[in-house]
Amino acid sequence: MFEGNAEAVMNLYTLLFQWSEILSITHYEPGEDGAEGTVKHVLFKLNG
Repeated sequence: MFEGNAEAVMNLYTLLFQWSEILSITHYEPGEDGAEGTVKHVLFKLNG
């Protein structure tokens, strides 16, 4: 959905919206079915 920029987008959202934070984040590891280092799964809170 974010073409490999999901982490940057979430960082921007958490800066723009008060009471927002990234709670956990998992990245693709070498050999997994995704581009290494990109976001695999994330849990974040927007505006509380």
